[in-house]
Amino acid sequence: MDGKTHDQKIRAARIESLKHTPAWDELASVLQEQEDTFWTRHIADLKLGKAIDQRELDRALGKLEGIRAILRAPDKAATIMKRLQKEEEEAS
Repeated sequence: MDGKTHDQKIRAARIESLKHTPAWDELASVLQEQEDTFWTRHIADLKLGKAIDQRELDRALGKLEGIRAILRAPDKAATIMKRLQKEEEEAS
């Protein structure tokens, strides 16, 4: 295994391990609550006929997508680790 692959494997393992900490579920819950609150407020504003500030909406949607990307990171890292392990086994 070359140095770059080794470093990728270590990084992926560290990121994947985040999901196994007690705080991960808490973090995911807090972030989900924030998203739920956003959508509840946004839908209420729409029902009241309030004007939508597109820039503000785009910013909020970007923030939510960033949160989702963070929450997907450990699963993505696990996939990378499996791929690297398979490549390593095939090279042996």
